[in-house]
Amino acid sequence: MNRLKIISGISLIVLLLSIIMPVIILAATFTVEYLGNISYGGSTVGRFKVNGQIAFCVDHKKKTPPGGTSITEEVWDNENVLKTLYYGWGGDMPYSFASEAQGIVYTTMTLDHFVNGNRNGIAQAFIDYVNSMPVPNVTLNFTESNLTAYKEGEIQRTQTVQVTGNSSYSLNVNLQEGVTLVNESKGTRQQGNVSINGGDYFHLEAPLSVNGSWTSEPINNHKYKFQPIIYKSTNEAYQRLASKYKVIVDPTSTINLSAKWLDSGYLEIIKSDSETSEKISNTKFELRNENNEVIETLITNSEGYAKSGPINASSHYTLYEVSANENYIKNDEPIKIEIEPGQIKTIELENEHKKGSLKIIKVDSRDHKTPIPGVKFEIWNLSENKLIDTAITDEKRRNFLR
Repeated sequence: MNRLKIISGISLIVLLLSIIMPVIILAATFTVEYLGNISYGGSTVGRFKVNGQIAFCVDHKKKTPPGGTSITEEVWDNENVLKTLYYGWGGDMPYSFASEAQGIVYTTMTLDHFVNGNRNGIAQAFIDYVNSMPVPNVTLNFTESNLTAYKEGEIQRTQTVQVTGNSSYSLNVNLQEGVTLVNESKGTRQQGNVSINGGDYFHLEAPLSVNGSWTSEPINNHKYKFQPIIYKSTNEAYQRLASKYKVIVDPTSTINLSAKWLDSGYLEIIKSDSETSEKISNTKFELRNENNEVIETLITNSEGYAKSGPINASSHYTLYEVSANENYIKNDEPIKIEIEPGQIKTIELENEHKKGSLKIIKVDSRDHKTPIPGVKFEIWNLSENKLIDTAITDEKRRNFLR
């Protein structure tokens, strides 16, 4: 019973440790692939591969491990070894080597220098370069993460920004619905869940109907830690080998991307007869901004209705009636317009129907000259069976109706 409790306790401790800190178990066994010697500048070193990756000897003065030698791997926490592999031959950001031979010899001799303290003048330029370079720690980021939209033609777009960092790695961004990421470096357009590599330039585009602000979900910005790998034989007379580093991702490192879209609204117009409330078609309007520029032209339909496209809500506008329906009198009064973000502003306007004049002459039937005053007339709209007006002749035998 006590033994079970002890085992359970140990298991719990191991579980807790695995949760609170990354545990890397490197117990794999490999064999050396020896590819012969290579020389540069009077120095000769061995060429190796381990697990398909190029490898370099660390202990230049020891014996070369022959092909087929069994070796095991382990992480070596040495910043100079890491930098040599990262900036060396086959690394992520290699030095400007003149040839493969120079790259392998320089990398090998530099590893031996940092691990064993041996001096080798031929590789001194690369040693100095490694000393001058920072410890690799790739983190992708945006040159600007808070984007602001502006109007371009019939859409809105943001400024151009860049993803900083190694082009071998990428950021995944889940975009807002209706928004397009334009990758200027690759010439592509993406929506939904998109991928952007380090070094890429891009901007966002959206219809003018997209308003307000947007912030992305947390984006894993791939903060990487590099760990160099050393391979050892049980025979200590053999050289140790160094190979490509392992990459550990910090899952807690995230960034965000946000966009402030234009605040837009809409204008709708309802045009009616001032007397009958009948809707009036073919009335033309111009909406002008503060610079008196025409932003949009609207014409009422058969229902007396017209609606604008998205309008920037941060400005003041004036609405002008530029032409009326042929049966109506044009309204020359300009109307000031202010639109709130996301608002559909409705304006109900009226026109007076054009009218003609009616002249009535009432005379004596005997001489067709003598005026007859005091005669009353009624004018009816027969289609609506409605009395429109009344008129009474005066002593000059006439009356006018408009």
